[in-house]
Amino acid sequence: MTTTKKQSMQLALQKVRAGAVRHVPILSWARSYSAAWLRPDLISAATGWGLMVPVAIAYAELAGVPAQVGLYTAFAGLLGYALFGTSRHLKVTTSSTMAIMSAAVVLPLAAGDAATAIVLSAALALIVGIYLVAAGILKLGFISDFLAKSVITGFVFGLALNIIVGQLPKVLGVPAGSGNFFQQVGNLLLSLPEANPITTVLGVSAFLFVFVMKRRAPLIPAGLIAIDDRRRACLTALQEAQARRNAASKDIGKAKASKDEAAAAELMGEVAALKETIAKGEDEERRIDTEIETLLAVIPNLPLADVPDGRDEHDNVEVRKVGTPKAFGFAPKQHFELGEALGLMDFETAGKVSGARFVFLKGALARLERAIASFMLDSHTASDTENLGGYTEVNPPLLVKDQAAYGTGNLPKFAEDLFQTTNGFWLIPTAEVSLTNMVREQILDEEALPLRLTAWTPCFRSEAGAAGRDTRGMIRQHQFSKVELVSITTPETSTAEHERMTGCAEDILKRLGLPFRTVLLCTGDMGFASQKTYDIEVWLPGQNAYREISSCSVCGDFQARRMGARYRPKGAKDIRFVHTLNGSGLAVGRTLVAILENYQEADGSILIPDALRPYMGGLEKIVKPT
Repeated sequence: MTTTKKQSMQLALQKVRAGAVRHVPILSWARSYSAAWLRPDLISAATGWGLMVPVAIAYAELAGVPAQVGLYTAFAGLLGYALFGTSRHLKVTTSSTMAIMSAAVVLPLAAGDAATAIVLSAALALIVGIYLVAAGILKLGFISDFLAKSVITGFVFGLALNIIVGQLPKVLGVPAGSGNFFQQVGNLLLSLPEANPITTVLGVSAFLFVFVMKRRAPLIPAGLIAIDDRRRACLTALQEAQARRNAASKDIGKAKASKDEAAAAELMGEVAALKETIAKGEDEERRIDTEIETLLAVIPNLPLADVPDGRDEHDNVEVRKVGTPKAFGFAPKQHFELGEALGLMDFETAGKVSGARFVFLKGALARLERAIASFMLDSHTASDTENLGGYTEVNPPLLVKDQAAYGTGNLPKFAEDLFQTTNGFWLIPTAEVSLTNMVREQILDEEALPLRLTAWTPCFRSEAGAAGRDTRGMIRQHQFSKVELVSITTPETSTAEHERMTGCAEDILKRLGLPFRTVLLCTGDMGFASQKTYDIEVWLPGQNAYREISSCSVCGDFQARRMGARYRPKGAKDIRFVHTLNGSGLAVGRTLVAILENYQEADGSILIPDALRPYMGGLEKIVKPT
């Protein structure tokens, strides 16, 4: 292991031991998948299963029905989780579980059994209380808030449900008294194939095991600390063995000088044994270092203090909104409808040639994409004025080695999102990988910073997790072009550089006259390598929604430590890690999409924004070729 890697590893371990990683709000780990048991949705499911089963069975007993009824009630939420596997659906299924239980409180009233309803209400309150207290004891505070919302939603849904089905017992001809009604429900469940508690518990356990194994995630950070303890013990033993070997070597000389051959021989035997012990210890140290490095490689960056906690995109915070969406006198179409009607966007042929998520752009649309990219590059490489421009254009490699993808955080965790050649290269998912790695294993002078780079390249992504999303059109493709912005700075200037980079990306949309909004991503929606991220979302009237067109992130020294990228501060003797930033300036394909939808005319033609007309040879409108 190189000295730089050892320094990086020690810095990361210090953060873990200091509690910086352990005490990151648990929500921020949702984006990392670094430890399956740390994922909030899985914790909610497992905790809910473990706590709900016994109390739900007791709840069923109070209702005078078989235990299976309570078991299946508790199982409803976990079953939904197994089917959908996302925190968003877990909220729904948890709420639905609570709705079933709250409905059980009201159904006895409909059957004329108020006494049972009162007992069940008290039991349900006790269940919720136990759940919340247990979540507090486990220091999973967010679960309390999450469950409270689910309970409220569940009760509201349950009450609404009972307005509709309140007379169900009478309709079914069930006599007054909840026991008979619940008994019939229980008998129905018992009549299902293999409907018994043992097989259900085994099935759930098998599901949880498969889920955890599917993630193949290390148990961190607690496991990491334990491994580091082993490493420290190994180093201590090595140091002691080396010290004893040195002392014994000196004693050999003394013994020989005093003609004590027996003592000298004994000492020489001890030195030989110590040499073997040291060699084994060094092998063990290297093995543990590799183990630690593997674990550290999947720990995400730590969010800055001003990043809001949250689970997903619904918890992002809007920072500003620029421009007013145009009011059309007709129903605006989506970009693929416009492009296909013009005969300039061909998904069908691309599907025959390459498969789904590819497109042929032809004629004026092909030229428009090139015009957009040229306009962006000219804007970003212009002289640094008003905190805009000042980037150096680069034409980088599109194929990179393992260590380059590792340096930016794409490997090892996100290999399934990348395309790999048969001889071991990776196609870049963004020019960030190539541009950022230009400073890997280098020591820069502070005077050379900030280093600002930009490139227009094709990008390649497998979209492994995007099944069923944006299946039509150019929003989410395997191959697309993007103008990337990368900055290398000192730690003191990275925050200001982040704001500047975001401003450069926003300026492109302003000059194109496209309405947009900028949002600050929450911890659960951030990227793996990011400390803080702004997403810029452009208005698409065809979708009647804002969609991401740029993501600008400051990564601190996270990528620098993985790359060994450092700088020498002016007037200082020490060498420090640089800070890295990256952003889209912008995604060219999505900018084309936004122009098509925002500049469409009623007849299907497309007006060319003023800023792009010089790049289109003066063309003012795109019409269907005759």
